[in-house]
Amino acid sequence: MLIKSKKILEIDSIENIIGTCNSIYMHLYILDSFKEDICTNKENVMNLKALYNREIEACSFGNKQIEDIYNYHLKNIIKDLNFLVSLNLNKDGLSKKA
Repeated sequence: MLIKSKKILEIDSIENIIGTCNSIYMHLYILDSFKEDICTNKENVMNLKALYNREIEACSFGNKQIEDIYNYHLKNIIKDLNFLVSLNLNKDGLSKKA
């Protein structure tokens, strides 16, 4: 019974990973449709810096509504990437970080 439970847990984990990757793809697809220069807001800059340990500049210009939409999708991508990182994926399988 323990083996069956473990397999169900692994299948659920794989389904979560696939769903998260699909979500990232959808948000990236939308971001790719923007045809103008758009700035990343301060919140996303801080989250990207934490995720990638890189310096990024926040800025603001242009259409505020479009920047808000852009940053909404970027925020969701960052959230999903952080979820994937938290799974500690490696060649041996899943091992959730404590």
